[in-house]
Amino acid sequence: MTSGSNQTEVPAQGTGFALPFRRLLLVLTAAICMAGGMAAGIVIQKQIAHDATAAPPEATADSDNSNLHAESADLANEAGPSASASVIAEVAEEAFPAGDQELGEHELGDQRVAGQSMSDNAINDGLMEMKDDPLPEMAASRKNESSPESMNQHAPSPQAPTLAETPHASPQSPPVQPFKSASTGGSAEHKAVPPDLVSPFRSSDESVLEEADFAFQAENFRKAREGYLREFYTTTNSSDSLLILKIALCEEMLGNLRGAQSAYRKLLEVATHPAIRVAGFQGQARIWTASGRSELATASLFRVLLEGTYTGTDKSMLHQLAWLTSARVKLPSVTGIAADPFLRDELFLSPNLELRPRHLIQTLNQILSVPESNSPKVRPGVNIVRKTGMTPDDIVISFRFDRTNLDHVLNRVSQATGIPIRAATETPAQLGTSTLEPHCVDLPLSVALDALLEPVECIWTWQESGVEVIPAKIANVNQISEYRRQAATRLLQLAIGSAPKHMDSVASQIELARLQAMFGDTVSASIALQNVIERTSRSPYLSNAWFNLAKLYLSQGRPRDSSTAFYRAADMMGGETLECVCYLYAGRIHLEADDPRAATTPLTRAVSLSIGTRHEALISLQLASAYLMLNHFQRANSILMDHRIVLEAPAVRDQAAFLSSLAHYRSTIDDNERFRAGTNVIATMTNLDMKQCFGGHWSWLIGTTYRDTGMTSASIQTFQNCLISSYPFPLQNKMRSALLSDAPELLSKLPSGKHAVADVQTPESFHIDSLLVEAQSAYRQSRFDDAIQLCRDILNQKASQPDQHRRALKLMGQSYQSQGKYEESVQCFTGVVPEAAPAQPATSAGLIQGGVR
Repeated sequence: MTSGSNQTEVPAQGTGFALPFRRLLLVLTAAICMAGGMAAGIVIQKQIAHDATAAPPEATADSDNSNLHAESADLANEAGPSASASVIAEVAEEAFPAGDQELGEHELGDQRVAGQSMSDNAINDGLMEMKDDPLPEMAASRKNESSPESMNQHAPSPQAPTLAETPHASPQSPPVQPFKSASTGGSAEHKAVPPDLVSPFRSSDESVLEEADFAFQAENFRKAREGYLREFYTTTNSSDSLLILKIALCEEMLGNLRGAQSAYRKLLEVATHPAIRVAGFQGQARIWTASGRSELATASLFRVLLEGTYTGTDKSMLHQLAWLTSARVKLPSVTGIAADPFLRDELFLSPNLELRPRHLIQTLNQILSVPESNSPKVRPGVNIVRKTGMTPDDIVISFRFDRTNLDHVLNRVSQATGIPIRAATETPAQLGTSTLEPHCVDLPLSVALDALLEPVECIWTWQESGVEVIPAKIANVNQISEYRRQAATRLLQLAIGSAPKHMDSVASQIELARLQAMFGDTVSASIALQNVIERTSRSPYLSNAWFNLAKLYLSQGRPRDSSTAFYRAADMMGGETLECVCYLYAGRIHLEADDPRAATTPLTRAVSLSIGTRHEALISLQLASAYLMLNHFQRANSILMDHRIVLEAPAVRDQAAFLSSLAHYRSTIDDNERFRAGTNVIATMTNLDMKQCFGGHWSWLIGTTYRDTGMTSASIQTFQNCLISSYPFPLQNKMRSALLSDAPELLSKLPSGKHAVADVQTPESFHIDSLLVEAQSAYRQSRFDDAIQLCRDILNQKASQPDQHRRALKLMGQSYQSQGKYEESVQCFTGVVPEAAPAQPATSAGLIQGGVR
C-alpha cells in the first residue's frame, strides 16, 4: 500500500488445520470407492463362475464352434442390457473369416448386354460360388449401416430397439418381451404368431425367435433381422433354410444388398427343396438387377425355367422373368424435357414388382406342407403336349435330358417337332460345349428356345423354312429390338396364362399393354388397361394402370377421360414423386382446353408437392403460364420470383425469361415502355426451343406473342406446326381462327385427320366452332361443295347453339348463291335446310378415255 492511503495493511495469517483436513477427506473417499468396486467385482465374478458350473455344456460335432458359441453367450451376459450388436458380429467374424466382402468380378461377373460369354458352366460359377460361411459379411457390413443410404422406407426410426435391447436369455438378464407368449400367461390382447411364419426347427430360446417372428410380421425388419441372426449364431439352426431366407429378406428390405447377397448364397448352399431354391434364385436376381446386372439376372432365371423347379411354386418367378425381359424394350432415347420418362407422352410407366416378405414365407410354408412327390414328372426326351400349327408359338413341349450339350438338345427338339433349327456359320462354339440338364414342363417352343439360346448370347428368328439361330454380336439393332419385343410378349403372355390370380399378374398385364401402346396398338392397350382396372379392386399396381391409361386417352384426343384418369392415379400415389406429375398433366389438359382458371387448382397442388424435386421448375412454369392466360400478370411474375433459384437451370431458364418478359409486355401501358418490353420478348423467343416446352398451350402463347409484335409469318408457322405435329385439343380451334384471318389457304393443306377436333370427348361448342372455321376456309377458297357439306354437318349437331345455327345457314346460303343455285340459297336465308342432292355415280375411266374431247 502507498503511504498516502487511508487503509491499514493486514498481515497474512497461516491456514492452520484446514488444508490437511481436506486432503484427508479426499483420500478416505477414494479408498472407500475402490473398496466398494473391488467387492462388487468379486461378487459378480463368483456369480458368473457359479452359473458356468451349473449350466451343463452342450456336446456338438464341432468343438471349435461350441467354444465360440459359449464365448458369444458369455460376452452377451457380461455386457448386460446395454450390449451392442457388435458382440455377436465380432464373434462371427472370428468364427467365419469372410475375406474380401465386396461383390467382385469373381462373384457377380462383369456381365454386359453385348460381348459377354455366359455359358451354363459360367452361370453355375456365378450363381453357386460359395465361401465357407458368407453370413459374417452381413455382420461386418452392418457397421456401416447407420448411413441413410443403407435403409429403405421399411427401416424403423433410429430410436427403434436393436439387438442390445433384446439380450440373450440368461438368469441374470431375462429377455425383454414386448409381445408376451401364450405359455407365459400373457394378456387377453396377445395374439399368437401365425403358424405360417413359425420356423419348424426348435430353438434353445423360443422367446428370441418368437419376438423375431412378431417383428417380421409387423414389418419391423431391423428387429427381426437381429433376432434371426442371434438365433442363427447361438443355436444349432445354421441349416434352417427358412431362417436364412428370412435373414436375407430382412437384409434386402433394409437396403443392405451385400448382406442380402451373402445370405442368398448361403441359402442356395443349404436349401434342398425346389421352392426354397427358386426363392433364393429370385432374390439373387433382384440383387443383380439393383446392381445393374440385369442380363445376369435374366440368364439365371432362364436357367430356373429350364430346370422346371418353378412348377411347384406360386409362379412368381415367371412374372419376374417376364418383367426383366420387358424392361429391355425401350424407345430410342431423346434429349430435353422428353428425356424424363414421366413427361414423355408416348412413353408409358413400367410397374416395379413389389417384394412381399411375409406373403412369400406364408406361401413357402404352404408349399412345404404338400408332399414333393406331387410335382409333375416328365419322361426322358422330348414330348409334344399340344400342337395346333407349325410355328414355335403353336407347339407346347415338355422335355427332360441328363447332362448333355446344347447342340444335342436343339437337334432332339427339331426332330420331335418337325421344325428345322439351323445355326448360322458364325454361331459360337457354345452350342456344342455348353452343357445343361433341362427338365421343362409344358413350355411353348418359342419360350423354350429363348431359355436355351439367350444364356449363350444367341437370338432366333422364324423363317418360312424353319428357325434360324443368329449370334447376338452379328445381329443388327433392328433384329435385336424386334426379338426382345417378341420375347417379352411371349413371356408376359405365359406368365399371365400360367398364374392369372397371382398378385403380380396385374403388373404383367400392365406391362403387356405398355408394349402394345409403345408399338402403335393403342386401341388394344386401352382395352387391356380398362379390363385390368375393372377386374382388380385392390392392387398396388393400379396407379400405374390409371397413369398409362390417362396417357393413352391424351394421345387419342380424349381430354375429359384423360383428366379423370390422372386424378385417379394421383389419388392412389399417396405422396409419391409421381403424384405431382399427375396433377401437372391434369393442369396441362385444362390449359389445352382453354380453361386456365380450372388449371390453377391442380397446378397449385402440384407445386406444393414438387418442392425440392426435379419437377419443381417445370410445374412452376406451368402455373405461371396459366396466370398469364388469365391476364394475372403480377401473380405470374410472383410465382417466377418465388422459384427463381430452380428456374436458373439451363433447361428451363429460357422459358422462364420468356414468361417474365411476356408478363411485363402485356402489363405495360406506356408506349415507350411497351416498345422496350416487346424488344425483350422478341429477344427471349430467339433462344426458346419448342421441344423443351411442356404442353400445346405454349404454341398458343408463343404464336399470339409473335402476332402481337407484328411477326405474322412466325405466328403462322408456329400454329401450323402445332396443328400438324400434335394430337387434337380444343385450344387448336383458336389457332384455326387465327390462321383463317392470316393464311386461310393453309387450313386446306393440313394432313388427313387434322382438319378438325372431331372427338366425342371435345366439348361440342369447340367442335362446332372448328367446323365453322373449316367451312369458312373452304368458302374463301371457292370449294363450295365442301363448305356446304361442313355446314350441313353443323346443322345436324343437336348441341349446336342458335347463333351457330344461323351462321351455318348463312354460309350455306352464300355457297349455294355462288354456285347459282338460288332456290336452295333462298331456303337457307329463310331458315330452311335444303335437302341434300343425291350422290352422282362415279364416272368410269373407260367413258373418260372414250368420250369426245
